[in-house]
Formats: sequence, C-alpha cells, structure tokens
Amino acid sequence: QSARDPDEHFAICDAEGPIGGIGINTERGDSPGSAELGYLVGKPFWGRGIATAAVEAITVYGFDTLSLDRIFARVRVSNKASARVLEKASFQRQDLVRAAVASRGKATDYLVFSFLRQDWPGTPSVI
Repeated sequence: QSARDPDEHFAICDAEGPIGGIGINTERGDSPGSAELGYLVGKPFWGRGIATAAVEAITVYGFDTLSLDRIFARVRVSNKASARVLEKASFQRQDLVRAAVASRGKATDYLVFSFLRQDWPGTPSVI
C-alpha cells in the first residue's frame, strides 16, 4: 500500500483550457480525517458558478475517495466572493481568526468554513 500525497491539485478547465485550480491538503488538516482546500479561478471567469462547482466536486472527492470526516477552507474577511462560494457549496462558517495570516506583509483576519461528513447528503444518516 502506497502513501497518498497529502497535497493534491487539480486544474479547473473550460473548453479553451485551464482557467484556475483547486487543491486539497490532508497534511494541513487540523485533526485526523480533516483536510484544507484552496482554489483560484481567473478573474474573467468570476460570477459564473465555476468556483462553486469545483468546490462541490472536490468535496465529493474528499468524502468519497479520501474518506475525510471534515473539509475546511480559510478566506480573508475582505474576500466576500470567496466566502459566498463556500456558502453556496454548503460549507458552514465556523470561526473568525484575527490577525493570523500574513497577506502583503501584514497580519489579516480570516474566516474558517467547514463541511462535515455527517452533514453531507451523500452519506446515509445513522439512527
């Protein structure tokens, strides 16, 4: 049995080619069974639901293929569009972390969003 790379990246493409990327990292998970995701879509493609679809797809991958229990993402408080992407993909706001991430040379606040396997509709509920 081989060890899985803790950092997996995928291209986000349209008919013309790559327009962004998305990744999931189990090494950055804050507990066993968790992973952090990150994504980027080129500005000309914003507002089309592409990032939301990519986050939804990697969430399925994380729960189905990687057998994760929790997937989370961090976004700068000022990045309302990225926060909305996560909300549309059924991630829940979990936390506000103040002055914790260096962005352009200064500490900035960020929000943490997460999605738990128990809240995922792909997992049957256990009574």
